[in-house]
Amino acid sequence: MQSCEISSDSTDDPLSSALHRHRQPRIVVIGAGLAGLAATKTLLENGFTNVTVLDASDRIGGRVQSIQHGKTTLELGATWIHGANGNPIYHLAEDNGLLEHTTEEERSVGRISLYAKNGVAHYQTNNGKRIPKDLVEEFSDLYNEVYELTQEFFQNGKPVGAESQNSVGIFTRDVVRKKIMLDPYDSESTKKLKLSMLQQYLKVESCESSSPSMDEVSLSEFGEWTEIPGAHHVIPAGFIKIIEILAQDIPSRVLRLSKPVRRIHWNCSSHDTEEIVDQVDHNQDQRPSHSPVCVECEDGECLLADHVIVTASLGVLKKAHETLFSPGLPLDKAQAIQKLGISTTDKIFLEFAEPFWSPECNSIQFVWEDEAQLESQAYPEELWYRKICSFDVLYPPERYGHMLSGWICGDEALRMERCDDETVAEICTELLRQFTGNQNIPKPRRILRSSWGSNPYIRGSYSFTRVGSSGRDVEKLAEPLPYIKNTKAPTYAYNVNLFVTYKVMKHFERLPGSLLFLMTLAPLSLGTRFTLLISMPNTSSSFSIGRIGAGALIAINSVNRRPDLLQGHHLDYHYVDDECNDLRGPGKIAALYHRHNYSAFIGPSCSNVCAVTAKLAAYWNIAVISPVCADQQFLDKKAYPTLTRVFGSFTKLGAFFVEICKQFGWRQIGIIYDNKTTWAIPAEGIRYQAEHNNITVAKYQQIHGSVSQGSLSTWPWALTEVSRVSRIIVISAHGKVVRSLLIEAHKKGLTNGDFVFFCFEPYKQKVLFGSFDWNQGDGYDSVARQAYQALFFLSLYKPSDKRYQAFSENVTRRSQIDFGYTYAPNEKVSVLAAIAHDSVWLYAQALNETLAENGNPYDGLSITKRMWNRTITGIQGDVTIDASGDRELNYMMKQFQSSNNQCQDILKNESIKLDWTFKYSLMLDIVKGMDYLHHSPLQCHGHLSSASCVVDSRFVLKVTDFGLNALRRSDSEQIPGFDPWTALLWRAPELLRQSISANGTQKGDIYSFAIIAQEVVYRRGPFYIPNCHFSAREIVERVRAAGCSPLRPHIDSAEGVEELEGIIVSCWKEKPTDRPDFSSLRNAIKKLFPNGGSENILDNLLSRMEQYACNLEEIVSERTAELQEEKKRAEGLLTQMLPRCVAAQLIAGKTVRAETYDCVTIYFSDIEGFTAMSASLTPMQVVNVLNDLYTYFDNIIDNHNVYKVETIGDAYMVVSGLPIRNGDDHAKEIARMSLAIVQGMRSFCSPHVPEQQLRVRIGVHSALRIHVSSSTKSLLDTFRTFRCELRGDIHIKALYRPHLTDGTAIQEKWRKREESVKHGIVKKDKTLSFRLNSMENSSEWSNISLDSDFEPCATLRSSGSRVALYVFIIAGIVCTVVGNFLVVLAIAYFKQLQCPTNSFVMSLAVADFLVGLVVMPYSMVRTVEGCWYFGPTFCHLHSSLDVMLCTASIFHLSCIAFDRYYAVCNPLVYSFKMSRKRVGLLIVVCWAIPFLISFGPILLGLHKLGMDVTLPENVCIFLVNRVYAVMASLVAFYLPMVTMLVAYWKIYKAAKRQAMQISAMEAQMAAGVGKDSSKKQKHRNSIRRERKAAKTLGIIMGVFLLFWLPFFTVNIVDPFIEYGTAAVIWDVFLWLGYVNSSLNPFLYGFFNRCFRRAFLMIMGCRICLHGTTQGMDLSHSKRDANERTDNQ
Repeated sequence: MQSCEISSDSTDDPLSSALHRHRQPRIVVIGAGLAGLAATKTLLENGFTNVTVLDASDRIGGRVQSIQHGKTTLELGATWIHGANGNPIYHLAEDNGLLEHTTEEERSVGRISLYAKNGVAHYQTNNGKRIPKDLVEEFSDLYNEVYELTQEFFQNGKPVGAESQNSVGIFTRDVVRKKIMLDPYDSESTKKLKLSMLQQYLKVESCESSSPSMDEVSLSEFGEWTEIPGAHHVIPAGFIKIIEILAQDIPSRVLRLSKPVRRIHWNCSSHDTEEIVDQVDHNQDQRPSHSPVCVECEDGECLLADHVIVTASLGVLKKAHETLFSPGLPLDKAQAIQKLGISTTDKIFLEFAEPFWSPECNSIQFVWEDEAQLESQAYPEELWYRKICSFDVLYPPERYGHMLSGWICGDEALRMERCDDETVAEICTELLRQFTGNQNIPKPRRILRSSWGSNPYIRGSYSFTRVGSSGRDVEKLAEPLPYIKNTKAPTYAYNVNLFVTYKVMKHFERLPGSLLFLMTLAPLSLGTRFTLLISMPNTSSSFSIGRIGAGALIAINSVNRRPDLLQGHHLDYHYVDDECNDLRGPGKIAALYHRHNYSAFIGPSCSNVCAVTAKLAAYWNIAVISPVCADQQFLDKKAYPTLTRVFGSFTKLGAFFVEICKQFGWRQIGIIYDNKTTWAIPAEGIRYQAEHNNITVAKYQQIHGSVSQGSLSTWPWALTEVSRVSRIIVISAHGKVVRSLLIEAHKKGLTNGDFVFFCFEPYKQKVLFGSFDWNQGDGYDSVARQAYQALFFLSLYKPSDKRYQAFSENVTRRSQIDFGYTYAPNEKVSVLAAIAHDSVWLYAQALNETLAENGNPYDGLSITKRMWNRTITGIQGDVTIDASGDRELNYMMKQFQSSNNQCQDILKNESIKLDWTFKYSLMLDIVKGMDYLHHSPLQCHGHLSSASCVVDSRFVLKVTDFGLNALRRSDSEQIPGFDPWTALLWRAPELLRQSISANGTQKGDIYSFAIIAQEVVYRRGPFYIPNCHFSAREIVERVRAAGCSPLRPHIDSAEGVEELEGIIVSCWKEKPTDRPDFSSLRNAIKKLFPNGGSENILDNLLSRMEQYACNLEEIVSERTAELQEEKKRAEGLLTQMLPRCVAAQLIAGKTVRAETYDCVTIYFSDIEGFTAMSASLTPMQVVNVLNDLYTYFDNIIDNHNVYKVETIGDAYMVVSGLPIRNGDDHAKEIARMSLAIVQGMRSFCSPHVPEQQLRVRIGVHSALRIHVSSSTKSLLDTFRTFRCELRGDIHIKALYRPHLTDGTAIQEKWRKREESVKHGIVKKDKTLSFRLNSMENSSEWSNISLDSDFEPCATLRSSGSRVALYVFIIAGIVCTVVGNFLVVLAIAYFKQLQCPTNSFVMSLAVADFLVGLVVMPYSMVRTVEGCWYFGPTFCHLHSSLDVMLCTASIFHLSCIAFDRYYAVCNPLVYSFKMSRKRVGLLIVVCWAIPFLISFGPILLGLHKLGMDVTLPENVCIFLVNRVYAVMASLVAFYLPMVTMLVAYWKIYKAAKRQAMQISAMEAQMAAGVGKDSSKKQKHRNSIRRERKAAKTLGIIMGVFLLFWLPFFTVNIVDPFIEYGTAAVIWDVFLWLGYVNSSLNPFLYGFFNRCFRRAFLMIMGCRICLHGTTQGMDLSHSKRDANERTDNQ
C-alpha cells in the first residue's frame, strides 16, 4: 500500500532502513485517550500494523469517564460536544446515532442540549436572598460588554496596557468596577451587589477556562481560541461511547493497559539502544535492530520504536518531563511546558429524594456579598468551599432524578479532593441552606465527585494560555523532536491533532526517529496548514491590501485546489496592516510571529517596512517574498538573505534602457527626475546601469515642485540645462510633470526630431503616478499632442489576454468580499495584483519541491534559494527570478501615435469605403517607408506585417515596430491568447526554413509587402484564398515546404488592375533574387494612379471637395427656399396658438412684455356626465366627440369679441377684455357668447354619440375676486338688457377660523350673518345663473365653499410685518432644533448620562426635535402668509404629526415626573421599579398613544364625524367635533397634567422633609460644638437647597402650565361656542405650546451640571480632543476638584 512505499532517497534514516528490510515501522502511542486512540485507529487504517498503545491506567478514555447511575449515566470528565459544524466528534456521534433527537427548529436556533434545562438561573446571596432578575440581566449585559473587550486584544492586535498586567481577571475586574462605580443612579447597596456578582462571574469563567483564577489567564491571547459553530450536545448513553467506537477496530494485542512509562530514550544510536536494553530488560534473547527510540516501562519492559506519539496531559508533562525523557527535552519545548497553564475543574453531583428548588430554576449561583472588594480568589485551605461557584439542575428529571451538579476549580478543587464524601456532602448542604434561606434542605442521599487533579496519570482537567504564554507554545509542543544524527531527516512536524488522516499518514513514514506530541482535544487538521503572513497597508496606495491583496488570495486558493502541489497540505494566511510605518509595521509583524508559526511572509510592499522586516525575517530564518520593494538597498543580499523580490529592482529598467541606447548607438544621456521616492528610484536604476555600461550620464538633474500646480514654466531651467549636454533626455516624474516638460520642450523647439524624450510610467495608476495622456482639457492639448510625437514610454509589460482579464475580474470581486475595497467603475486592476499572485505561486513551487525532497519547509533560507535562479509561469506569463533573488521584469517601450489606427483595423472596417486610389496610396506609403529603412543603418525591418502599419489623422500610412532587434526574444510572442503561427503568415519562405533571424532580410521584407498588398486589395485578412479553410499553421507549413507549385494568396487581374497583379506576384516569388527592391516598386506603383493624379490620399480628397463646392451654390438656393416656406408655416402656427398682437411681436423678434388688466370676464365650461360617457367610448371616439364639439364652439366664438385661452379634456376656457381691451363690454360679450353656446347645444349632435344630448355647464366670472358672482351681475346691470330673478337664501354655519382671510373682515361678516346676499338668474331670451354662499345661523351643516370670503394671501400682512415674524419664528425653530439635538447627542455620547431618567429625557428631546424640524416650519408659513401652499394631503399629514409629536412631548414630561417620584420618594426600590425593560416600555407607550389619537382619527376622518365641510386647497385648518376635542384634550394634556402635579407635589414634600431632617441634624451638630461658623454655613446651605428644589419644581410646572393650558382650554371650549374664537388667538396659543418644546432642553438639561458640562464640551468640540472619553466624569469640573482639595 502507498503508506509503505520504499524511498531510495534516504537510506540512512531508520524508517527507510526498516522498509528496506521489509518490516513495518514500529510505532508506540503513549496514552489511550481520545487523541491516542484516534491516532492509532488512523495508523491501522493506513497500513501501519506494528503499533502498540500504552496507558498507565486500567481503562481507556483518559479524561473521558462515564459512570452508570441507576438508569442514567453521569459524566465525571468530558461532558459536552461543543459545536457541530466541522466537529469530528459531533459527526462521529451523529453517524452512530448517539445524539438525542432534536427538531429542525431546535437545530436552526442552535439549541444547547446541556444538563440544565433552559430555565432561569437563581442568583442567591449568602444572606439567603435572591437577586432580582432585572438586576442580574443588567449586570450580565455589563459583564458581557467587557468580556467582548477582552477578545479584541488578540483579534485586533490591540496593545495591552501595563496596568492590566496582561491578565484577563485584573483587566475585567478593573473595567467592570469602574463602570459600576461611575453609575450615578445606582445606590451603594446596588453597587455592592453588582461587585459581588462580578466575583461570582469570574469564578464561573475560571471553571470554564480550567484556571486557578482568571488573573492567571493571558489577556493578549484570550481571543485566540474560538468555539466551533453550532449547538452543544450531550450523549445520553455516555461520552465513553465515543471511546468505544474508536477502540472497536483496534486489536486487543495493540492495547496494553496498566502499563505506566518510566522513561523515553530518544535519538539513540545502535550502541545506545543495546546498552539500554541490557540495563533494563535482561530477558530479551534477541539483539534488537537499530531503533532510534526506546520506551522504558515501570515494569522493566523496554519497547523499541521508530516513532513514538505522546498524548500525555500537560499536567503530567509539567510534573515529569525532566525525568520522562532522556536526553531531556530541548529548551524551547521545556519552556513551552512551563509557560502553558493547566488546572483542575471538578464536578460534585448531589442526589436528593425530592427537589427543594422551584420548577423554573435551572441553577443556583452563589454570590458572596462580603467579596465585593476581593482582589484575589485564592482562599485559605479551610475556606476551599468558597470556590464552588454554582449548582446546576440536571434535566430532565426523568433521566437524572433530582440531582444537582456543582462546579469547583483551582487549588480549591484539589483540597476538595482530599476531603471525604461525608465532609463534602455536609459542606455543600450547608451552602445550599445558607444561600437559599431554606434551613429544611436535607442532606443528599448520594454524592459523586471527580478527582482529576490528584490522579497521577492526569494531573488536571485541561490547559489554558497563562500570562506569558501564547499559541506559539502550543505549536512548539506539536513539533517533533529532530533526529539530530541523520542529516537527511527533516526537522519539521505535520500538525497531526485529534485525528490523523490518510493524507497525513502518507508522509508519516518519512519521519525517522521523530517524537510527536498531540495535544488532547486540539483542533482537527487534515494536513499541515502552512500559514503565510500577508503584510500590506490598508491605505489608498496602489499597493494596498484592498487593491492587490486579492491576487495573493486567488493564488492561495489555486494552490490548495491543485492535487499535485504540496502533497496533501494546504496554504493558509493571516493579514496584518503594516500601515507603511517602519515602526508600527515591524512591531505588529513581530508580535504575530511570536504567536504563530509562519512559513513565509508575503510582503511587506512598503520599502521602509520591508527594510526592517526582511532583516528580522533573516534572523528568524523565514522566507520573505515581496511583490514591490524596488529600492536599490535590497540589492545587498548579504543583508537580506531570505528576501525575494517579484517586482524586481529598477536596475532592470536601467538594463532595458541601456539596450535601447546600444541599439541606436547613443553614448550620452541626460536625466530629469522628481525628488520623490517614487521617481528617484527608477532614475537611479537607469543611472546605475548606464554608468556600468560606458554610457555617460551628462546631466542628472533633480527638480522640485507641486504636481497640483501643473505650471508650464516651473521647470524650464531643467530642460535648458539638460538639453545643452544631451539629445537623449529621460524624464522620471509624475504624469503632469512630464506633460509640462514636453510642452516647454516644444516651445523651445526640442521636439522637431533632433531630441528624443523617454518617460517611465510603471503601470496605469492615475492616483499614484498621474495621467500621462496629452489631452487634459486645459488649453494646451494641441501643443502637447505635437510635443508627444518626440516622446517614448517605458512601462511594465501587462498582458491583455482572456486569462488576465478573467484574473482582473476575480481580483475586483475578491477585493470587495475579502477586504471591503470597491474598484471605481473606470479603475483598472493594477499589475501589482498579478505580481502578488505570482509571489505566492513562486513560493508554492519552492515549498512543493522542499516537501518532495523531505526538506524542512520552515527553513526560510533553503526555501529562498529554491526560488532564486528559476522561471515559473504566472499570471503575467514567464516569471524569471535571477540568481540574486530579483525578478527579470518584462518592460515594453511604446511611442505616442496621435489618433493613429492600425492598417488592419481600417481594412477590417467595412463601413470605410476604399477606392483604388486609396489602396494605391496605402501601398505607396509602405514602399516609401521601407525604401527609407533599407537605405538606413537598420537595413531591413524583419517583422513587416499589416499590424506594424498605422494610419495617422492625415491618412498617411507609417511603418512601425522596427529596430531593437537585440531586445526581441524568440518566445516574445508566446503570450496567452496569441497564435504564433498567425505572426508567420508574412514571413518569407526562405526565413521559415531556417532558424529565424531576428534581423530578417531585405528580400524577406519584399515578400512581406506582397502579402500586405494582397490584404489591401481583398480586405479579407492575410493570405486570403477563396473557398479554402487552411489554418495558419497549415499555410505556414505549406509555404515552408514550397515544391513545384508553392502556396501563395489569391490574386486575379479581373478583380483589379493587371499591372498590380504583376507587381504582387513578382514580390512573392520563391527565389529571393527574383524579387524587386523597394526603389523599383516605388516607381511602379506611382504609375498605377489614374489620370496622373496625386499619389497622396489627402490631395485627392481636396480635389473632390473643390468639385463639390461648384455645386454648393445651387444647393444653398434650394435650401433657402425651403427655409422660407417653413418659416411661413411656423408663423401661421404661432398666430393660431397665441393672440395676434403677441404673435406679431414674437415674429418681429421683439420681447413680449407682461400686461396688467384691471378687469376681464372669464368663461369656463365642461360637459355634464363626461366621465361616465367616456367610459363607454373608445379613446378615438372620445377624441372625435371633443373635436366635433370644440370645432362647433370655435365657430360660435368667432362672432364675438373674445379670445380662446385653453381646452383641456372637456374643459373649454374663453376670456374677453384681453388682449384687446374693450372697456366693460367683456361681460356682455361673454354673456352673449354663453347664451349662443347654450342655444347651439340644443341642436348639436355628434355622429359618434347620436343617441346622447350633450349638456354644457357654464360658469362666468368678472373682476379679480374668485367666485364673486355679484360683480358680474353689477356689470350686466349697466347694460339694462338682462332680466334677473331672485334665487333665494343659502344657510351656512360659522367655521374654524385660522388662516382664512383678514380676521376683521370675517368677524364683520359673522356679526352680520343674519343678512343674506341675494343673487339672480339673468334672462334675455336665455337663462344664466349665478350663485353665492351666504351665512345664516343654522344647526345643520351643508356643503359650503369659503373661497368667496377670502382675500389673497399677499394682502393679509405687510412685507415688514411678515419679515419680522419670519425672523422671530425662525429663531425659535433654530433654538428648538439645536437645543434638543444637543440633549440627544450628549446622552448618546457620554455614558454617565445614560441612565433611566435620561432615557426619558432623550426620547423627549427627539420628540421636541421633530416638532421643530417637521411641524414648526410649515406652521410658520401658514401663520405668516395666511395661506397653505402644500396641498390637502400634506395638510392632513401635518396635522397628524402636530398632534402626535406635541402629545408625545407632554407624555414624556409626565413620565419624567413619574420617574423622579420613584427616585426621590422610594429610592430603595427605584432601580428595580425603573428597570431598563420598564423604561423602554414606558417610552413605547409615550409614542404609541399619541400616534393612536392622531394619525388614526385624522386619517380616518373621525375627528370631524358629523361635519360635512369642504375647504379650499389653500386653507389648512384643523376642524374637530366636540367629542374629539374633549377626548383628545383629556388624553393629551389634562391627565398628564394631573400626573405631573401629583408627582411633583409629593417630590416637593419628600425633598422638603429630607432637607428639614438634614437641617435638624446639622443644627444639632452645630450646637454641640459651639458657634461654629462652618456648621452654620451648612445649615444655611440646607435652607438654600430647599429653596432651590422648590424653585426648580415651581419653574417646571409653571412653564408647562403657562404654555399648554391656554391652548387646550380653548380647544375644548371652542366647539361649544360655535367655533367663535378669533384666528389670532389660536395662533398665539398654538405657538405658546410650540415654545414649550424649545424650553424643554433648558429646563431638563441646562439646570443639570452634567448636562451643562456635556453641552460645553460638544459646542467647543472638546470631545474630539485627546483624553476625552465617553466614560469621563461630568459631575465635577476641574474647579470643583480644586475646591474640594482646598476644603480638605
